Amino acid sequence: MSGHNVIDVTDATFKAAVLDESNQRTVIVDFWAPWCGPCRALSPVLERLAAEGEGRFVVAKVNTDDNPRFAGEFGVRGIPAVFAVKGGEVVDSFTGALPEPSVRMFLDKVAPSPIEGMARAGLSMLSARKDDAAAKAFDSVRAIKPTDPRALLGLAVVAARAGRNDDARALLASVATVPPTLAPLAAEVRTRLEAGTVDVDSARAAVAAAPDNVEVIAGLAAALFAAGDVPGCFDALLQGIQRIKGPGRDDLRQRLVELFDVAGAKTPVVEEARKRLAALWFA
Repeated sequence: MSGHNVIDVTDATFKAAVLDESNQRTVIVDFWAPWCGPCRALSPVLERLAAEGEGRFVVAKVNTDDNPRFAGEFGVRGIPAVFAVKGGEVVDSFTGALPEPSVRMFLDKVAPSPIEGMARAGLSMLSARKDDAAAKAFDSVRAIKPTDPRALLGLAVVAARAGRNDDARALLASVATVPPTLAPLAAEVRTRLEAGTVDVDSARAAVAAAPDNVEVIAGLAAALFAAGDVPGCFDALLQGIQRIKGPGRDDLRQRLVELFDVAGAKTPVVEEARKRLAALWFA
């Protein structure tokens, strides 16, 4: 199949169609053969996504039966074999007929659309606590795709951090389904909303008065988190887990595990809290 964003390539045209073209945009090289069943399954997926890509990348289809040269040079061992080429160099690849969501993720990685670039920039700036810049990036995403969950949840985090709880609550509610990769953003928003305007001292007093009340313990943890005291937040939840023996114990554990991802799974404070949780939970 040939077209504006899907072309048939031979050994004779490979240099111009793939290597030279890759200096202008990403080229997705699809090594295939007519007898290959998985190839026939993958081809329409690539062609459909190429049409959706609106020129971000071009799919260059190479029939390996008729054009074996570059399949050999690329080290193809099985087909379909897909390579992403930029600037004359292979930057990523996969073999086999992946499901469409996986192919889409591959293409978004090697040839990101403008909206993908803006969303990734927003998430990066949000992680770096550059909230004003993150909000601008997310606003740009919403201008193109108003329902994008990355933008909605990112803006909800920005609003919650700034104490604009009504805005944060409305943005969070507008996300129909939170993708697993964005669960930490939703958890941060929910925790900050739970903290509300309660100060840490009042929350501590409430726990002193009702040390076995799960919601009161969670409220103290949320207040500490909102105040920027992540170690204190973890400690409050861990102490609650140590004291409580009923069903509410698991609720505190789930809250703690959610916040691990918010704080950063590999950070020392999280690793220490994980060790304490394991010691308490399996004692």
